[in-house]
Parts: sequence; C-alpha cells; structure tokens
Amino acid sequence: MWKGPWYVPELRVLDLTNNNLTGMIPPSVGNATKMMNFSLFGNRVSGNIPKEVGNMSQLADLSLTDNQLTVGQIPLELGKLSNLRKLKFAHNSNLIGEIPEAIFNISSLEGIDFSFNNLSGRIPTTTGLHLPNLEGLYLGVNQFKGEIPLFITNASKLQLLDLSYNFLTGTIPTNLGNLRELQILLLYNNQLTNESRERELLFFNSLADCRMLRDLEVGSNPLNGVLPNSIGNLSSTIHNFNIEDAHINGLIPKSIGNMTGLTILSLRGNNLAGSIPSEIGKLKQLQGLYLSNNKLQGHIPEAVYHLSNLVELTLQVNELSGLIPECLGNLSMLQHLFLDFNKFSSKFPLSLWKMSGLLYLSVSRNSIEGEVPSDIGGLKAIVELYLYNNHFSGRIPSTFGELQNLQYIDLSNNSFFGKIPLSFANLISLECLDLSSNALSGTIPKSLEKLSYLKRINVSFNDLEGEIPSGGVFANSTLQSFLGNKGLCGMHILEIPACAITNPGKQSKLKEILLKIVTPVIIASFLIFLLVSIWIMKRHKKGKSKDVEKVPEIGTHQFVSYHEIRLATNNFDESNLIGEGSSGSVYKGTLFGGTAVAIKVLDLENEQPANILLDEDMVAHVGDFGISKILAVSKSVAHTETLGTLGYIAPEGIVSASGDVYSYGIMLMEVLTKRRPTDEEICNQNLDLRKWIIQSFSGSMTDVVDANIFSEEEQITCKSKMCIASMIELALDCTKEMPESRITNEGCSQEA
Repeated sequence: MWKGPWYVPELRVLDLTNNNLTGMIPPSVGNATKMMNFSLFGNRVSGNIPKEVGNMSQLADLSLTDNQLTVGQIPLELGKLSNLRKLKFAHNSNLIGEIPEAIFNISSLEGIDFSFNNLSGRIPTTTGLHLPNLEGLYLGVNQFKGEIPLFITNASKLQLLDLSYNFLTGTIPTNLGNLRELQILLLYNNQLTNESRERELLFFNSLADCRMLRDLEVGSNPLNGVLPNSIGNLSSTIHNFNIEDAHINGLIPKSIGNMTGLTILSLRGNNLAGSIPSEIGKLKQLQGLYLSNNKLQGHIPEAVYHLSNLVELTLQVNELSGLIPECLGNLSMLQHLFLDFNKFSSKFPLSLWKMSGLLYLSVSRNSIEGEVPSDIGGLKAIVELYLYNNHFSGRIPSTFGELQNLQYIDLSNNSFFGKIPLSFANLISLECLDLSSNALSGTIPKSLEKLSYLKRINVSFNDLEGEIPSGGVFANSTLQSFLGNKGLCGMHILEIPACAITNPGKQSKLKEILLKIVTPVIIASFLIFLLVSIWIMKRHKKGKSKDVEKVPEIGTHQFVSYHEIRLATNNFDESNLIGEGSSGSVYKGTLFGGTAVAIKVLDLENEQPANILLDEDMVAHVGDFGISKILAVSKSVAHTETLGTLGYIAPEGIVSASGDVYSYGIMLMEVLTKRRPTDEEICNQNLDLRKWIIQSFSGSMTDVVDANIFSEEEQITCKSKMCIASMIELALDCTKEMPESRITNEGCSQEA
C-alpha cells in the first residue's frame, strides 16, 4: 500500500502528476484535513477510492484521472466536500456503480469529469439538485441510462455538456436555451428520440438562444424527424454541426446557409432527399462536408466548387447524377474526395488528376468513361485510389509508377487493355492491387515480387499469359486471384498447370531445323493429295451412272432400332464415316437384310437441363425439339433456321459442335448457381449468365455458387472449393462469345 506524506498536517497542495506511482490510496489520506489541492493524475494507482477522502474538508481540487482504480464505487462521503470546485475521476475504466446524488448538491462545484469509466445507473433526477457554479459536466463514455435530468438545464453557467456514448433515452430537452453560456453540446451515440407527435426537431428552436455555441453534436440517435428551417437561426459561432446517423428525413433546409461560421457539416447516414441546396456555397469557412449515405439527387451545385477551404468532400452512396465538372479541380485544399456509388457519367475531369494534395479518391460504381491520362502522375500525395465498376478504357498509364505513397489501387470491372505497366514495381508503399475483370494481356511483371508491403493482388478474369511469379505476394496467393486467365501457368498455384521448361537457344535452333525438314514434306504431301484427288474424281464420274442403277428402293416408314444401326455402322466407326455437315454426320452401313444405307446423325442444338430426362432406372435421355423441323438443304444452317431456347443457344446461331459446347456451358452454370439465364435479375442488368457470374465473383466462390450444393453437415474443404472453381472455369471456357475461342468437345470431356 502506498503510504504518502499524510503525517504532515499543514500540507495544502500535493501534486504527484505523471510519476508512474503504483499501489493503493491508503485510508490515512483522510488525515490531511487542510489539503486544498490533491492530484494523482497520470499514475498507475489501483484499488478503491477510500471513503476517508470525505474527511479532507478543505479540498477544492481532487484529480484521480488516468489511473487504474478498480472494482469499486464512488464513495458517498465525497458529498461532504462542501468546498470542492473540481472533481476529476476520468479514464479509470474499472470504476463502476452510480454517481452519488450528494455530489450534485455541492453548490461550489465548477467542473465534474467522470468520463471514460464504467459507471452505470441513472444520472440523479431528484428535484432540488442545484449546481449554480457548474461550468463543465463530462459524463461521456459510460453506461448511464434514463433521461437527461432537467436540473442540468438550470445550471446557468454551464459551458460544456458531454453525455455522449451512453444509453440515455427520452427526448432532448426543449429548454436547453436556458444555458446561455453553453459552448459545447455533445449528446451523440445515445438512444435519444424526438417528441412522438412532432415532425420537426423542436429542440433546435431553443438552441437558437445559445449564442456562444461552438460545437453541436447530436448524431447517432434515432431522432426520427425533420430539420426545421429554424436551424438558420442558430449561432453563427457554431463551427461543428454533427447530426449524422440520426434517421433524419425530408430536405436539407436552405437556411443552413446562414450558419456561416461552420467548418464541419456532417449530415451523413440519414434519409435526406431532394437536391443539395446551393446555399451551402455561403459556408466559406467549411473544411469538411459530409453528406454520404442519403437519398440526395440531381447535380452537385456549382457553389460547392467555390468552397476554397474544403478539405474533405464525401457524397458517396446517394443518387447524384450528371457530370463531374472541371472546376472541381479548383479545390486546391481538398484531400478526401468520395463520389462512389452514385450515377455520375461522362468523362472524368482532367483537372482532378493534377490535384497534388489529394490523399483519398474514390469514384467507383458510377458510369464514368474514357481513358486514365498520363496526368495521373500529378496525384503526388495519393494514398488510396478506387476507380472500380465504371467504364474506363484504354491502357493503364506508366505514370502510375510515380505515385510513391499509393497503398491501395482498385481498377477492377472496367475495360482496361494492354499490359500491366512495369512501373508498378516502383509503388514501394503498395499494399493492395486489384486489376480483375478487365481485358489486360501479356504477362504478370515478375518485378512485383519485390514490393515488400504488397499483401493482396487480384488479376482474375483478364487475358494474361505466361508464368505466375512465385515470390513476394504471389507465394501466398490463391487460385481466386488468377481465375479466368487460360494462358497463365505456374505449379505453385493449385489447379494451374505447370509451365513448360524451355531453353531459348536450343528452341530457336530446333525451329530452324524443323522448318528445313517440314516445309518440303508439306509441299510434297500437298502435291500427292492433289494428284490422288484428281484420280478419284475421274473414277467417280465413270462409275456414277452404274452406281445409281444399283441403288435398291427402301420402303417408306421403315423402322430400324438403334441397336441395329450401331451394328450396321460398326458402332459408328470412323471407317464408315461418309461426310460431315453443318447439322450432323453421315455414316454408311449394311442392315440385316443386306440393304446398304446412309445414316444421318443430327447435332443437338438446344441442350439444357430441361431437355435431359431420367427414366425409372436413372438412365439419362436427351430430348430436343430441334429435330422436329427438317432443316432446308444449304451449305450452312443460318441463325434464322435454328430452333433454340433463349439463353441456351450460342450467339452465332449456327448449328455446330461449338454450339453444343456453349449450351453445355450454360447448363453447367445453371446447375452450379441455381439461376436460369432468363432470370429477371440478370436480364434487368442487361447481362447474360456468363457476365453475371464474372461480375458477381468477388474472390469467394460462395458469391455465385448455389448454397444447397453442400449439405449443412458437410464441411467445405479446400479440395471441394477447387473442384467447384474448376467447374466454373470450364463453364466460362464453354461459353466464350467467339466459337473459335471455346473449348472443343474433346477438351471439354477431358476437363470434365
């Protein structure tokens, strides 16, 4: 136990601030009856507050702030300190219980600070409590419940009231205007509400009488009301106005332009509708404008672009539209700009790429188009850049490498093409790089291995090829970061084929030798083929008339079993293949009666889950209405003659083997995702099933795969994830838009 100099009866002041003292306050502290100032601020004193402190009758200033006082309540005896002016017990997180009511009857008190503790219960509401000299009441960050006591509104000298981060309920008193000297009002993060029968927040009317008010924060309460026009009557001395996340409805009043002293205006996280009033342009001192997560519409008013002191502008998650004007670049002090999740369109203003002081820029999920210019190198201070889900195109400029402070880049879901700039290796601060869902080609720069801070990279769904680097961030990367790039290889990544080992010198010599040998062989083979073809054609002409006479008649409507057809063609052996057409293959065969026949095998054109039927023995049978129409004889079967179901038929509309592969891919997607290609959600976004899967895939296959594939009891293993991922990739390969780009039937069988 810490003893202390309590044996000195004449001691008046004991200030032991910031001395790293430990132990407990002894009961003998009560012997210092003449002490006026006692401070243990900033030590490591623990234990309870001894009740003997109540014997220090001359005490005027008592500070036990920032210690480790544990598991104890504030003693009732403190109420006997009739000369006490300042009582500070803040930042003792284990201090519990209620504040004794007697403390609020010490009329000499000027300051009470119990903030950042674990105090609970109700703030005393007994009638008659009187604190006429109180200037500061700090009760924030505790667990107080109940209503705001009315005696507080009678503390006429009160300058600061902090009740934030508690569980207070009821309404905000409408007589706060009695506190004429009030400068700071902090009521945020409680459960305070509006008058049940009132639409407007009437307490603002009373606050208009607080002409010295500088900081007004009532956000993070379920106020459920409308901002009244009377907020324009609030003091022009208010610097900080925070009413975010407060369930505010209606419009932003135009009278807000009268609050000319504002430096911070935060209305984010509400249900505000309508447009941003141009009167905000009158707030010339404004440094932070936070209107995000509302339902605001229309254009950003031009007046906003003349707020020359603006440092932070957050307008994300609204319904704002139109162009982003060039004059936005006039905001030379701007450091944070968030315009994401809106409906902005057209090109991005060039002036913004030259804002050398900008730290955070996000315009993701809009409809912005055009190229990113080389001027992006002007964003010298940029730390985070988010351009994903727009219509940006062109090549990624090499000047990205000049952004030495850049930590996060997300350019995903755009139309960038070309190679990944080698200059990315100069981004020494980079932690996250997302280039997925673009049209990038070439190889992944091996120099990215050297970026020591890079923790995450995603280049999936591009046209990249070559070996995946194995060092740095790539050592811990997963398959999801590289999906959709058929040309990539690298055996350290699961399910990606190993790269072929080649020697460049030997390879070039081998090519030279092969050219010398293969070229003459090809020419000779072609000449032989040409001569043989001419000889066969001449022989065919001579025997044509004789062969026609030998063809016997076959009775109409003759039925032949599939078993007999297989025997007749030797199980469709290639030696019996006569030819292949756009709608199938023709085989020759001999039936049991000795009759020679030609047998046509039709290609399916409408393969989908609905056409694959199971009989009682669970044997699969394919049904297709495509054979119900005899196609006209022509050199090719055009789209206009093709029967097929919307969503399953290949884009080219040609009956072919690659068309069957396309239908198989759609069917596989439907089985994996439990979504039809004609689902309303997909069609409303002008997507097909393939594009929906690519757009919805965010790094985890559970974003697109049907949850019912795995039972509730079944554990999803890494192996099962890889299996599903390979099926998704096979389906994507089957459904490429160009027929020549699709996987072949044989390749499809091998992959399956």
